[in-house]
Amino acid sequence: MPAQVKANAGIDKLNYYWMDYRYHNITDFAADHAFIQWVKKPTAESQVFWDNWLKAHPEKKEIVLEAHRLVVLLSQDGDVLQEEELEAIWQHLTLTREQEKASAERKVPVLPFQTSRKKRSLVAAAFGLFLLFCGAFFFMPKAPATVAYATQFGEKKTVRLPDNSVVVLNGHSKITIPATWNAEQDRAVELEGEAFFKVTHQANDQKFLVNTKNGMQVEVLGTEFCVTNRKGLERVVLASGKVRLALPKDLNTGPLYLLPGQLVEVAARNKKVVQKKVEPHLYTAWKDNKLIFDNTALKDIAIMLEYNYGLPVVFTDSTIANRRMTASLEIEKLDDILTTLSETFDLEIKKESGKIVVKNI
Repeated sequence: MPAQVKANAGIDKLNYYWMDYRYHNITDFAADHAFIQWVKKPTAESQVFWDNWLKAHPEKKEIVLEAHRLVVLLSQDGDVLQEEELEAIWQHLTLTREQEKASAERKVPVLPFQTSRKKRSLVAAAFGLFLLFCGAFFFMPKAPATVAYATQFGEKKTVRLPDNSVVVLNGHSKITIPATWNAEQDRAVELEGEAFFKVTHQANDQKFLVNTKNGMQVEVLGTEFCVTNRKGLERVVLASGKVRLALPKDLNTGPLYLLPGQLVEVAARNKKVVQKKVEPHLYTAWKDNKLIFDNTALKDIAIMLEYNYGLPVVFTDSTIANRRMTASLEIEKLDDILTTLSETFDLEIKKESGKIVVKNI
């Protein structure tokens, strides 16, 4: 509520120069001393200030006008409520609201507040201010609890997290992180798809957790690793550092600990858990726009293409799917990959009706 204060032009000038009004609502303006002085006793300087401010912030025009009307109503004809009167009005409004809530249940009449006619319009204005305050409290937009980053088919995205960890998302992937990071809590993120993580170690040994919707959890302090959460496949490949892996409860396994160069893979079809030694760069080269195949079957390459580019691969001859490839490819776009496969295996590969069709020439 506005207070009756006196200030000279010098103080007003300082208020205008230092106050940031961009985030003020109606009640903020109506309670601001410099704003009240401009409404009640405008000067050439204050008028110029507010004219320029409104030109720079036209979206605030209606809020400023409503606050202006409210200040005028509360101080019309110089009849400004004393602090004790204002306090009494606000106490009565609060009590009345509680009584009305109770009377709705017990049908008890609410006693009227005795005041002069001259003050009634001021009471109404104060009640309006009270409602505005309640509305701002209950209906102001809530800050989002999480923030999500996602990629389309064939797209990659690098995301730097608030702790300076870096995440590289592969195609058709999504990571969800807390909107605010608390140094006293675990750094927990949720992954759908595939991502490479370079996690920074924190001085307080704060954990970094990667969760998947299937119940797998990767726990690290500071390391580099790749997590894959695709349809029918869960996989973790550790490039450096050390991770603790908790698998879904239905697999009946305890926590697994990975060392650099190790892979853990769970296939959905048989729930089989595989842990083995691998060359990590075979599984993480995609983040550097490369594909490395080491005696890889075309059927496995086809699965990768469908995951990352959204196009299922159809082999007209099942024997084609078992052919194997060893190569390192620079990734530019899908057509380049298909051209390389076509020329290497002497195949006809075309995109037809949302599919990739592979046949012998």
